[in-house]
Amino acid sequence: CSTRARSANFAVPTGDRGTACPGGRESDHDRGCVRPARRSMALSLCTRRVRRHERGACEVSGEAFLTSLGLATPEASLTQQNASAHAEAIMAAADLDRGRAIRALYRRSGVERRGSVLLTNGDSLESYFPAERGGGPTTGDRITRYRAHAGRLAERAATAAISGAAIDPGSITHIVTASCTGFDAPGVDHHVIASLGLSADVRRTHIGFMGCHAAINALAVASAFARENEHHRVLVCCVELCSLHFSYDSDPEASVANALFADGAAAAVVASQRVAPMNPRIAGFSSTVLPDSADLMKWSIGDHGFVMRLSPSVPDRLAERVPHWVDRFLSGHD
Repeated sequence: CSTRARSANFAVPTGDRGTACPGGRESDHDRGCVRPARRSMALSLCTRRVRRHERGACEVSGEAFLTSLGLATPEASLTQQNASAHAEAIMAAADLDRGRAIRALYRRSGVERRGSVLLTNGDSLESYFPAERGGGPTTGDRITRYRAHAGRLAERAATAAISGAAIDPGSITHIVTASCTGFDAPGVDHHVIASLGLSADVRRTHIGFMGCHAAINALAVASAFARENEHHRVLVCCVELCSLHFSYDSDPEASVANALFADGAAAAVVASQRVAPMNPRIAGFSSTVLPDSADLMKWSIGDHGFVMRLSPSVPDRLAERVPHWVDRFLSGHD
């Protein structure tokens, strides 16, 4: 349903001789967007919707709130020291300098323990990633593990989020999922719907292969849904199984990814109304692309897992550019 917001851009095709609602001018909305030479069924629908809005029939809350959070990590984990030893055995078996570099990298990462779905049932990383060359398991085999574990981990996080919001799972109207460490269809969203008893009519949206900032994009989509109608309740669920993509590559950038990322899931319920006084309001979103940054972070699909490239210059580039962008964004949200 269209609103009278001056910033809106609402376009409805009307056939081969014109378009309706061509801009965000309020006067166009007041006239029901009846300007093209030919008024089609789509234009009539637009006109009816705008008139319904003028009568107050459309429910648009204009606000979105983060009502709960839920987290989940694999039940089994290992220390960063053990992870470092495993990486050294694979990537620097006979290279003393390389081994020292790997140990220093893991030590400075700030990570103490890391969860991995590969440790289920008492298994070890060595059993899945043997210390031998050749690249390790194929991408297909790694995706098989993703299929086996991603849905269950997401289910645990989603269960915690719904419980925290104190709502019935059947009242969820939308589910937004995000993941970049595997592909499967029917996927994580389908598993969560079936296991938690969500409505079969719940609307599904997936944010795929967008990396670390996918959760922010998922929240932006959820906020838009929540603002549409005061009865909308949106479940957001992000799950990543990074340990599946341990890289045998000797490139230092691959070692950085190995040292930093592991497995986990997070979920949230976004709604147009608070369920507790401390629920934060979601005020807005922003995005920017740094110039000449395309080669600094990459995530692609290889024959032996997904391949990350993470340049050591990333922190300096962020420190140089991000503060100004953040200040500009926050200045519009007092």
